[in-house]
Amino acid sequence: MLRVKYTNWWDSRKVEQSIESALAKMDLFNKTLYGRRKVIDEKLLLEAAKSSHENGKVYYVTIYEDENPYCYFENNKAFFRVSFLDEHLRKYMSYDFTNESEVSMPKKLFLSVVKIWDFKGDSDKVVKITSYIFHTDGKFVIVERDHIKNEQTNSEAKNKIDVSANWEDYPGFGKYDSIIRIERGLNMVLETNA
Repeated sequence: MLRVKYTNWWDSRKVEQSIESALAKMDLFNKTLYGRRKVIDEKLLLEAAKSSHENGKVYYVTIYEDENPYCYFENNKAFFRVSFLDEHLRKYMSYDFTNESEVSMPKKLFLSVVKIWDFKGDSDKVVKITSYIFHTDGKFVIVERDHIKNEQTNSEAKNKIDVSANWEDYPGFGKYDSIIRIERGLNMVLETNA
């Protein structure tokens, strides 16, 4: 069972940020004053997040599966970065959804980047980060950063690829299943072009 909380995940400490911290960040970016209210609680945080969603402002979500953090994301206008957590609470994969229009709530989002972190065993030491970069016209690039050798390689697909599976409907408030699903029909593209 998935549970949604409108707080931010703190990567370096591997904990959910407090309601006060989440509201303070939203107030800073959105120029709002929710953090100055007398009662600071989850109800106020929900109100602030909903208002931010409706007005194309910044808000945060952490999603739990069976009481364990599953993923978290930031919504900023028409940009969503969904970060997935492994059993060690490390960010192991992220999806960037974008829309080039200036509309704060477009009808569609495009999955433009899939990023995967490889770690040394159970440690937090990053060995490699691979970014799969998709363009709406079918252009496809892979960027591999080797953190051991301190090297980066860029590879571009010779042919354009079908990116129809990269489009998602803009999610309604609290309806995030479509952007947090891991399986996207991209496996063949990632395996073939890796």
